[in-house]
Amino acid sequence: MLGAAGGVGLTAVEIGKQLGATVIAAAGGADKLKVAKEHGADHTIDYTHESIRDRVREITGERGADVVYDPVGGDAFDQALRAVNWEARMLVIGFASGRIPAVPANIILVKNISVIGVVYGAQAVREPALAKQWLIELTQWWQAGKLKPVIGATFPLEKAGDALTALLSRKYPGKIVLTCD
Repeated sequence: MLGAAGGVGLTAVEIGKQLGATVIAAAGGADKLKVAKEHGADHTIDYTHESIRDRVREITGERGADVVYDPVGGDAFDQALRAVNWEARMLVIGFASGRIPAVPANIILVKNISVIGVVYGAQAVREPALAKQWLIELTQWWQAGKLKPVIGATFPLEKAGDALTALLSRKYPGKIVLTCD
């Protein structure tokens, strides 16, 4: 899980655990990785100090990851692509790093990798019954305490600019929330 301490990444860590995966959480900094560990990550990688590729290889006994969940893109995607197993799946969620990676076709071919775009909004429009089923299951997990959303910081609506600055700083784990009092 790249970006494993963000709101989307933390949820992915928890969902991965619900589905029985061994979760390797990658994020920037010890504080963020601590939060990912608290939400079920089995292993952590601080990509500000460690190579994603090298650590995944070490953790998996040189086998590589079977699935990569990537809301980050950029350098993290490039490293993760080189850390996957035969027939791995790269789930492209977004580009929080600001750089949209170019996927080298030779690596996809040599490892028989699938690169899959995941856009929930478009999927929900095209297949509303499936989206409803997913939401029901996620809501049940949340109600059972299996999903625990993290609020990294809260701002009153009149401080929306500060909230955006906080969001862009990427220093808070979880979600940034605006409140209307």
